[in-house]
Amino acid sequence: MHYLKRTWAEIDLDAVEQNLLAIRAAAGGKRIIAVIKADAYGHGASTLARLYNRLGVNAFAVSNIDEARVLRVDEVKGDILILGYTPPDLAFELFENGITQAVTDCAYARKLSENACRAGVRIPVHIKIDSGMSRLGIVVRDDGDIPRSTEEIRKIAALPGLQITGVFTHFSSADGSVEPGSGDRLFTERQFHLFTAAVDAAEAGGVPMGTRHCSNSAAIINYPGFSLDAVRPGVILYGYYPDSREGSPMAKKLSLTPAMTLKTAVSQVKVLPAGSEISYGREFRAEGPVKIAVVSIGYADGYVRKNASGGEMTVNGRPAKVLGRICMDMCMLDVTGRDDVKEGDEVIVFGRGGQSLERAAATCGTINYELTCLIGKRVPRVFLKNGETQHTQNLFLHL
Repeated sequence: MHYLKRTWAEIDLDAVEQNLLAIRAAAGGKRIIAVIKADAYGHGASTLARLYNRLGVNAFAVSNIDEARVLRVDEVKGDILILGYTPPDLAFELFENGITQAVTDCAYARKLSENACRAGVRIPVHIKIDSGMSRLGIVVRDDGDIPRSTEEIRKIAALPGLQITGVFTHFSSADGSVEPGSGDRLFTERQFHLFTAAVDAAEAGGVPMGTRHCSNSAAIINYPGFSLDAVRPGVILYGYYPDSREGSPMAKKLSLTPAMTLKTAVSQVKVLPAGSEISYGREFRAEGPVKIAVVSIGYADGYVRKNASGGEMTVNGRPAKVLGRICMDMCMLDVTGRDDVKEGDEVIVFGRGGQSLERAAATCGTINYELTCLIGKRVPRVFLKNGETQHTQNLFLHL
């Protein structure tokens, strides 16, 4: 299948499948709610969701209604939960597309209810409990907050046009230290206690809460006892650990295979004389003759400018350092003393055969999956099965 071999991201569907099977085993067979927001963390949401459908996954989580609509257009089956905000006046669109909406407080629920009633529809909702993340949700910080949260949930349950089908929270520190008595562990255990206590109190008050879920990727690995009715794997679906460290201790608990390899190509090789200054700002000055390979990736593709300091790629099995600032569409590599590099050669930015995503992220001072999310829409995704191209996706060309 044709695609422009300028810069492209290869997605290994066999790795994706292996990761799902490993996660399912780690979760003890609990229901999987696959988090495929941000185009499946840059991996291609619709393609992966259809694969997950074939593998028995029938629930997904996304950030917003546009992400959900795309899945429906692409014939993805199963429940879709919007984790973020949807304007209440889009109540009918939620119903029409069979989408579940997160409800974060009674005020928002009331507006959603009014719009649902006006449209003559009923919308499934999941109640969000803020047990410590301090993001969206009904605030529950200690046991004294539970009577108030119970009353707020009771009011939401009484609203027409809405049906509570689930309840969830999000852990802030499940990827931190799991040592007994550590701050991260104590905080995560407290979040779990507050969440389950709030849910139990609401149900004791006569409100069925439906599916209970709180385990994100880190909790699936570090806190297997917290799985409840369903789990929400995100980054681990794609083969990366949420603590973003090379040699993550989580790897001893759950074996994952990275799914993405980001590649680019050499567009020119040339020798520059001593004293040559390379790229914008002339920040790099060659002390002697230098041989460079100009490669076709830049910050518009998601290869951020911080890579100018310490960045490297792999050319023909050997590392090559970035020289000078990253440009919008290209950057320069040091291949001095090498005769094996030529125009058109394939270059591995990160992934199989090159440096790990975690090492690339450390160079930029960020986390692994920020880099996959940043990969631009003009970078084709090439989906591989058994090492062969199955199909390609080019968001830039709407293909």
